[in-house]
Amino acid sequence: MDCMMPGMDGFAATRLLRDHLDPRVRGTPVFALTASAMPEDRARCERSGMDRVLIKPISRDELGAALAEVAPPRRESKAA
Repeated sequence: MDCMMPGMDGFAATRLLRDHLDPRVRGTPVFALTASAMPEDRARCERSGMDRVLIKPISRDELGAALAEVAPPRRESKAA
């Protein structure tokens, strides 16, 4: 979630997700993508319901590790 999107910022968009009636939508993992590493900015992300704060620029490994924390393990499909 980009914290500084025009129109509706990432904080408002995350609050909408967290307030959604459908629990599958409410439970959607949300990562903040921000260039600000200030502690008060991180706290604002957490208060809005974001799960993780990733400080830009992020590496592929850092993104992969964050996704692995919230993504269910992939099941191997077996052909019938």
